[in-house]
Amino acid sequence: MSTVNFHAMKRIVLLVFCLFSTHIVVSQSFMQTFGINGFMDRYQSKTTISSGLAYTVRYNFMEKEKMSISVGLPMSLGGVAKDGEYGGYYYDASYLKNFRFMIDIPLVVNFNFAGLSTPDNKQLFGGFVGGGIGYHFGPVTKEKVDSYGYLNYDETTQSAAGPVLNGGFRLRFGKNDNNYIEARGSYMKSFLKHDADVIGIQLTFGW
Repeated sequence: MSTVNFHAMKRIVLLVFCLFSTHIVVSQSFMQTFGINGFMDRYQSKTTISSGLAYTVRYNFMEKEKMSISVGLPMSLGGVAKDGEYGGYYYDASYLKNFRFMIDIPLVVNFNFAGLSTPDNKQLFGGFVGGGIGYHFGPVTKEKVDSYGYLNYDETTQSAAGPVLNGGFRLRFGKNDNNYIEARGSYMKSFLKHDADVIGIQLTFGW
């Protein structure tokens, strides 16, 4: 191979590498949403419902014209008061003491398709499906039999972790192409039998 051809090949390889690197940088993006959530912690025969605020971050590490693959953290924070501890229209000083907090932090990899799969996809409607692993700390209701044989319920909190499945849709609205609503449903199966399985719903706003 001549010196001229060798240098020409080096230039071609360098050019291809630069174009490929530029494509990778351009085809990655960061997106976020904020909104509300609801969770059902299923423990033994009782289901406890909590609610709060949701914040999701999504990083598309691979993008094409009508789809993307992303890694995300759809985080939630909220809780619920113990039954009968807070009611009416007055402030009860014991409210915070009897409030059971909820934290939900899953790490998921999703396949995103159609609208909002990327910031540049202007289709009206899109969706996503995927899974990962999650950690959940939330309210549960435990059944306990006292020394007299009566069944009682203990309202407390408990941690759980396990695989997560999630999916949902995105709907663009308004004059701004970047505004959209995202609805997400999820299910976490606890690794341990004595921990709660968790069903979650989120409704968030993206910009």
